[in-house]
Amino acid sequence: MCLNDYFMEVPNHTIFMKINLKKYLDERDRIQGLKKADGPVVTISRQYGCGSNKIVLKLLNKINSFNDAKKIKAANVQWMYINKEIIDESARELRLSPKRLEQRVMTHGTSVVDDIFSGFSHHYSLTDKDIIKKVKEIIETYAKIGHTIVVGRGGSAIANKIRNSLHVRLMAPLDWRIKKISEQRGISKNEAEELIGNFDRQRVLWTENLSGKPYSDTFFDIILNRKSLSEDEIVKTIFGLMQNRNMV
Repeated sequence: MCLNDYFMEVPNHTIFMKINLKKYLDERDRIQGLKKADGPVVTISRQYGCGSNKIVLKLLNKINSFNDAKKIKAANVQWMYINKEIIDESARELRLSPKRLEQRVMTHGTSVVDDIFSGFSHHYSLTDKDIIKKVKEIIETYAKIGHTIVVGRGGSAIANKIRNSLHVRLMAPLDWRIKKISEQRGISKNEAEELIGNFDRQRVLWTENLSGKPYSDTFFDIILNRKSLSEDEIVKTIFGLMQNRNMV
């Protein structure tokens, strides 16, 4: 049995989680015992409007094609990526809705409502710390077992202590992002700017509440400009760094 038994694969090497963390953890522990170090893991953070989906899929395809060509099957695991599955799995484990879980993480330390109603339901019997601990545990699980790209969700701050890791930030000038979001969503530039501001603030707040640290660009090894670099150039840059660090 290998870890691939817990994932679905589609032709371009994109790997999606099957939600069965217990089986994954059991196998993770067995394989982890054979490894000398955690990882490798890549985290990709992005400002709103800097679209990472195509970049991640191209990077996965490049990594797995490279490994296939060299007949590299480290622990019989192809590289995969996780994003919103972190929220879904954490919520399932805690018996919360994904939306409720995100709200609790985002409002951590800012509201006394949960304290007032604690004891009235399962939702309120869980402290914010319990919820944050579970989300961090899910991220750390996949980061430590390795061969994983963690997209957003504060992955860079949580996996920063793993030596065999690479942390990437995608950024772009505000006016470039406003134009892109305005065109994509068919909204005014003022509406796009407001939307971008809201999402950027939420992502910073999520990372800070999850990590317990002020947000900092030092979470990242490299910051790449989406305005001046093409998707292929970004993929080539990330892959080159991975090769230099013997991650592939």
